[in-house]
Amino acid sequence: MTASVTSAMWVVPVVAAALPLLVVTWRELWASRSPSSTCCDWAVLAIQSRDAIHGGVFVGPYSQYHWNHPGPLFAYWSVPFFQFAHGNFGGLGVASALANLLCVILIVVLAGRLGDDPTSRCIGRYAAAAVLLGFQFVFGLDLLRDPWNPLLIILPTALFIVSCVAFVRGRAWALVVAACAANFAMQTHLGSAPVIAATSVVTMILAVVRGRVRGRQLVGPVAVAAGLTVVAWALPVWQQLRGAGGNLGAIARYFVHGGPSAHPSLSEAVRVVFVQFGLTSRQLDVFVGPAQRTIPPLSAVQFAVPVVLMIVVIVGAVTSRASQDRWIRDLCVFAAVAMTVTLIAALRAGSPLAGYVMSSALSVGIVTWIVVVVVVVGSLRRIVVRGATSHRDPTGVTSTDGALAPDGTTAIRIVGSIVVAVAVLAVGGNSAMTAASLAPLGRARSYPGIATLSDATWRVVTRTPDRSVLVDIGGPAAGPPWAVAAGIANDLQRRGAHIEVPAAWVFTFGERHADDGRAETHILVVGKDLDAPTRRVISRPGVQRLAATSENAVYLLPPGSPVVATAP
Repeated sequence: MTASVTSAMWVVPVVAAALPLLVVTWRELWASRSPSSTCCDWAVLAIQSRDAIHGGVFVGPYSQYHWNHPGPLFAYWSVPFFQFAHGNFGGLGVASALANLLCVILIVVLAGRLGDDPTSRCIGRYAAAAVLLGFQFVFGLDLLRDPWNPLLIILPTALFIVSCVAFVRGRAWALVVAACAANFAMQTHLGSAPVIAATSVVTMILAVVRGRVRGRQLVGPVAVAAGLTVVAWALPVWQQLRGAGGNLGAIARYFVHGGPSAHPSLSEAVRVVFVQFGLTSRQLDVFVGPAQRTIPPLSAVQFAVPVVLMIVVIVGAVTSRASQDRWIRDLCVFAAVAMTVTLIAALRAGSPLAGYVMSSALSVGIVTWIVVVVVVVGSLRRIVVRGATSHRDPTGVTSTDGALAPDGTTAIRIVGSIVVAVAVLAVGGNSAMTAASLAPLGRARSYPGIATLSDATWRVVTRTPDRSVLVDIGGPAAGPPWAVAAGIANDLQRRGAHIEVPAAWVFTFGERHADDGRAETHILVVGKDLDAPTRRVISRPGVQRLAATSENAVYLLPPGSPVVATAP
């Protein structure tokens, strides 16, 4: 193999790890312009991203705890893709897939920069590529183009951990990547905060102890990272400082004074976190969706795999003492800290524990699997090198010169290329990918009936000069009607209407949609189960039913009608 070919082989694991997601991103790009109706959080995220086109979005997606996640970075990141999609929901799929694609590429590249010799770098690249492809196979690529914020932070948080290891190992500009990943993850979903905070502390300590990055090497990366962080947090800080009702203050008050009144048991925390550490289940309902009142028990495999991973990480940290293996020891330290902090965070979360609150455990699982593969291959490498370099001199004394076997790197490249090639084919043939990921996001997240309800509403809204509409929600307050109401609001906004919501729902839809009393159209969205106040409202004279499906209905209320919605 020529030197030029050998030096170019580093791109093989990068391309292999990114290829399946690249295909999905490309297909999503050209399907994103098709109009579609969605519901729930997806509709709210589309509304927020559409608002970001005009500026004035200061906070992140809403939280079930009645504050918003800290910042709007994803909303602004999605703006060009949203505009390309003509404001359709599919634009968010492009934004999500491309963000995750960049994370995949950077994780593999940085994993290949952790070691100090060619063989170590080769091990890091192929280990990261194999694990990322395994993650894509187990969970399906549909997860990596989903704009739901708990899913959006999985790969950025994993990238942050790998970037911090790279920085400790002397790659100064990895600090910039770490800053971008941390800002994105923290602003998008606060569940990433414990891992990011703990990893940051370990990074600072090891950077000082190792001393591999210092002086002038730090000036540029620190300046760029600090500048990006200031820009990223300017809007949330401005929102906090401009008056009462600051979101950052609400978050601080919640965790200082109004946090969860009950916490999960150790058994509950372990059941939620372990299934994610091990990457052992495709059952997304374990950690995605509403809070699980009954957390499924772990199978023997789901319990054993994380335990084995922890043991390997500890053994790797203890045994990687040789100078060429210190990068493995650093990886093990970061993985051990991340696993410990994640379990502690799960124990301090609200009860019952919803797995999506702990979606950063998947990030830790990805990094931990990379560490385990590196430890195993690194151990095999030490055995092979020791056997290849040991010899008996004429005096009968056995010695080891520590040199690397001449063909060690080539062998790893050959085996690694075969492994990732098989993994790419496996991901490509995965039924979860072909059935779900290759269908346009708008179709995969479509909600039956919303188009019918929004079409009927739009015909009424077009009769008004300013096309403003108050989207009201009938009881039960936190039940199914809100999800459909969000979908109708998204459809109407996409068509050009100005959406307003009752005060109780402003934190969900955003400040731009606060009811100012001037909306010319007032609609009420209800479901099959109606509370007594909602029944009285729809039975009043002048109330007109615009459209109905088997599950929901939309009513047009007379001008001046009071809002019906209560706090969710």
